[in-house]
Order: sequence, then C-alpha cells, then structure tokens
Amino acid sequence: MRKIIIFTLILFMVNFILGFSSLSQSKDKELLNQAKILMFDEEWEKALKKLNELLRNYRNSRYYSIALFYKGKCLEELGKRKEALSTYEEFIKVNKNKNLKEEAEISIIDIMFDLYHEGYTGYFKKLEGYLKSPNKLVRYYTAFKFSYFKDKKIAKKGVPILKEIISKERNEELKDRAKIALLRIDPYLLKEIQEKEEYKKEILKIRVYEKGKSKPVVSINIPFSLADLAFKALSDKQKEIIREKGYDIDKILKDLSSGLSIEIEDEKEIIKIWIEKIKKEDLP
Repeated sequence: MRKIIIFTLILFMVNFILGFSSLSQSKDKELLNQAKILMFDEEWEKALKKLNELLRNYRNSRYYSIALFYKGKCLEELGKRKEALSTYEEFIKVNKNKNLKEEAEISIIDIMFDLYHEGYTGYFKKLEGYLKSPNKLVRYYTAFKFSYFKDKKIAKKGVPILKEIISKERNEELKDRAKIALLRIDPYLLKEIQEKEEYKKEILKIRVYEKGKSKPVVSINIPFSLADLAFKALSDKQKEIIREKGYDIDKILKDLSSGLSIEIEDEKEIIKIWIEKIKKEDLP
C-alpha cells in the first residue's frame, strides 16, 4: 500500500513537471504567433511587447532567434534604426536559417546606408565590408546600393561587382539592373562592357533641367542601341511627366530614329532628348 502511494505521488510529480514543460513550450510559440498577427496588422509596438516577453522569459526557446529577427523588423518599422541594427546583428550571431540571415543582412545594409547619409559616417566601413560578402545575393545588393552614393568615388567601389553581374549572370533583368546602376555612376563605364562598334554611330542624349537653370540635374549619354536602359534610369516622376505628355518609349524611339529631337516640360522640369552622331575618334 505504501509503495502504491509513493508510486502515485511520483507519477503525479512527473505528470506535473511534463505538463508544466509543455505549457512553457506552448507559451513561447503562442507569443510568437501573437506577434506575427500583430505585425501583419502593422501593430508594431504591440508586436514588439510580445517578442520582448518571449526573449526575456524563454531564452532557451527554439523560437528565440526568430523572435530576434522579428524584433528587428518591428524596430525598423518604428524608426528605431540603431536598435534594429544591433538586434539584426545579434540575430545573425545565433541564426541557423540562411534565408532569414540574407534578409537581415539586406535590412542592415539599408539601415547603415540611411544612417551614413544622415551623418553617421562611422557605419561606412561595415557597409563597405558587405561588398565582399560570401553570399552572392548580399554582395550584389550592396553593389546596387553603392550606385546611389552621390560621391562617385564611393559609388565606384561597387563597379567590379556590377561588371561581374553583367558578364556572368544569365538573368537578363538582373543584368539590366546592373547596367542601370553603372549608368547612375558614370554612363561611360558601359563602354568597357559593350563593343566599341555600338558607340561609334549614334549616341542617345537625355538632359533634365529644372526650369530657370542652365545646368542639367540629369545628364545621360548612351549608345542608341541601349536606349531602353536610359529611359529606365529616369525617376518615376520624370517617367510620369513623359506619359502625361502623351509619349511612350516606343513613340519616342520612333521619333528619334526619324531625326526628331524631343522636348517635354511640366511646371518644374524640362526633359530634352535627342540623338547625336559621333565618330569613333571623338570617343573619350
């Protein structure tokens, strides 16, 4: 009888412990799921509270690292970029998911790029380091990001990778993006990619002026054979001006081929487009 009582007590304790453990595991998953729903509804502050509770109380949870990733997303959406940056970096240290690591690194690149342009230049070395990332997607993304630097000396640090994309990748859309990035840095960089013959006949020229100013804010010179890339390089606002005036790319190319020059303007900007014949010996 005594043994039965002891066994019953032991069984009760085991069930209690297992039940508590199961409850603990389900609670951390529940917190993560609640945070996901709140994030879907863009309730970033509320989601952050759920994630912080999980991270604070369940450090050994299997959901700990993914909670860090989602915390970084919440902080980023809330504009707390420095906190988001450190959270993503902490996530990378404990992460085992390659896809989430890629996404975290891309977010890190975006954040450091923005912070650098707000005067926090100390982030530049870390940002530059991603140009040497062993992950091809991250390396490519960094090169595209560098093409947006106004300082062309800095922007050119991404040129070798952009050329690598053009020469090695099969995806035409990716190659076009790399060509546009080169255009953004320096249009003549493309002459090292394209054969000289493409340059010797006709050069498409695009100039965008702010009204009342003689110096263009956008200046593009490119072989006419690559005209579609030149138009892709214009901003969405400038493309909208062109559409509003009844032009599309095909019509522009047809008019230019027939020898016409085009001038399009709105209240603030004037866009001038023409083709210039150029001799091979005149090339820089």
